[in-house]
Amino acid sequence: MLISTIAVACVPAASSPRPSISGDPVVGATLSVSSGAWTNDPTTFHYSWESCTTVGVGCVRVGGDRNTYLITAGDLGRHIRATVTATNAAGSGWSGSDSVGPVTSGEVPSVDCDVRGPGADLHGCDLSEEDLSETDLTGANLDGADLTGANLSGALLGSVSAQAANFYQADLSGADLSGAGLNGANLEYTDLSTADLSGASAELASFFQANAVGAVMVDIDLTGADLTGADLTDADLTGAVFSNTTCPAGAVVSAPGVCS
Repeated sequence: MLISTIAVACVPAASSPRPSISGDPVVGATLSVSSGAWTNDPTTFHYSWESCTTVGVGCVRVGGDRNTYLITAGDLGRHIRATVTATNAAGSGWSGSDSVGPVTSGEVPSVDCDVRGPGADLHGCDLSEEDLSETDLTGANLDGADLTGANLSGALLGSVSAQAANFYQADLSGADLSGAGLNGANLEYTDLSTADLSGASAELASFFQANAVGAVMVDIDLTGADLTGADLTDADLTGAVFSNTTCPAGAVVSAPGVCS
């Protein structure tokens, strides 16, 4: 009798050591998280960060899918933790770090708000009414920046961190915001027509009266976001997360789904 053996692929499982955060929990400092140890040969890693009122309580998503996080003034007194998701052909597993904190106020490093280009540190800068059309700011730090009325049409903003940034009445038409961290951002009355927001995290962001006609919003996380009055005509919302989200007509979706 022939007995065949079938190899069964297993998802990654966390081993020891777990992911750990390094860096000082001080406003303006950058934290880093290690990937940790895993079984079953993961091929890719993804990272998420949370800022919590106390350890494990009152947590909100911050930052983007990267292994570093720049602590902002909004984190003062809070605790920061990270989660690492490991993936292979069989699926995904995750492991979390211990929290660090509470975050204290330190000497905030000076920021040169005239710098432009990929990875630029512009957190907290006043960029209101500036013409940044077609500018490449891929991976830049725009946390807490004021971009009121700025022209960002066609700008390259992929993977930017723009949590709590103010984009009120900004022109982001045709901009690349794929993978951007927009948690808590103000996008009210913003022109997002044909913009690419695929994979962006926009928890608790406000899109009040925004123009998102033809926008690509595939896999965007809109948990707790406000879309009241937003125009989503022809927007691609495939895989988007709607949870406790206020839809354009005012209805609140309390579970994942699509605004009707």
